[in-house]
Amino acid sequence: MKKRLLTFLMVATVLMVGCGQTTENSAYTENTTASEMSETNSSETVEISTSDESSVSNAAAESNNESDVNESEYSDSVNVSESSDNSESVNDNDIQSDVEKDNTTSVSQDSDDTKESATEKNSEITIKEKSEEKASSDVKNETSADKESGDTDNKSKDDQKKSETDSKDTKNVKENTKIDYGRIMFAGDSRSVDMFNGGTNELWDEEHDGIRVFCKDACQSDYMVTAASCLGYDNFDTLISWMGCNDYGNFAPYEAYYNSLLQQGKKLIVCTVGPTEDSYLSNDFDRTNYNNDRQKNFNNALINWANNNGVKVIDLYSYIVSHDSIYIDPADGIHYQPQPTTELWNVILNSIR
Repeated sequence: MKKRLLTFLMVATVLMVGCGQTTENSAYTENTTASEMSETNSSETVEISTSDESSVSNAAAESNNESDVNESEYSDSVNVSESSDNSESVNDNDIQSDVEKDNTTSVSQDSDDTKESATEKNSEITIKEKSEEKASSDVKNETSADKESGDTDNKSKDDQKKSETDSKDTKNVKENTKIDYGRIMFAGDSRSVDMFNGGTNELWDEEHDGIRVFCKDACQSDYMVTAASCLGYDNFDTLISWMGCNDYGNFAPYEAYYNSLLQQGKKLIVCTVGPTEDSYLSNDFDRTNYNNDRQKNFNNALINWANNNGVKVIDLYSYIVSHDSIYIDPADGIHYQPQPTTELWNVILNSIR
């Protein structure tokens, strides 16, 4: 722009100088006055031209100054603009940086929120899984408890059925293995007499409930041997004996005779002798020979022998002790009341049938 302005001023100056020379030549041809005037005018013109040239030069200078100013202003404007652009760029960068920071912060917060949400979700899932596991465990426990209860009930029912079956089997076995005692003979002392008739002292070969009965007051083991011989060994298969009280605790003679019967193929059923009451014994003889210790000693020997030989024992001693319906007679401490003591006979019958 500065170069264009200078070119323009130079062209204008040349044109103005050319015009001044043409006017001076024309006036010289016409007249001298005119020439002088023309010279004067030319001088003035030159002065004017010079003045104009100076003006033009000044104008050009001013124009240049203005141009410089304008360029300076333009440059400043450009600088300002660039500064502004740079500032804007900086601001944009700052804004962008802030935005990025905000975004980063937001992303970080979102990430934290996401992590927290994921953690909470995982926690909820874990709690849910534990709850489901517990529920499943409870269901399993309940199922297991129900199963165990059912198994217990079934086992109880099975045990009950088995017990019933065993009971039936036992009953059937008893029925099937019930011993056939055949023809039975019974031998006893005064306590045996009291089971049938308390007013007598002997029953010789009386039949009671299909059994041949031989019993007498104050008798010992030899009475039994005599009775069996009189009946005849071919006329009985089984001997039931309730004897020994009058033998003062001595089981030996009974053991020998019982062994002989077993050797003959006879069956034996022995009854333990009943208790006595020492305080009721009325004299020294009874207190010496009929005390209760002698009864126990006899029974111990009897039971021991019976167990070793597979012989059935009916424990009348324990029955009398444990039942108030039968009691020792206070008058002598040896016999039992109330008479007749049919209850004891029924115990014997129930044991063999």
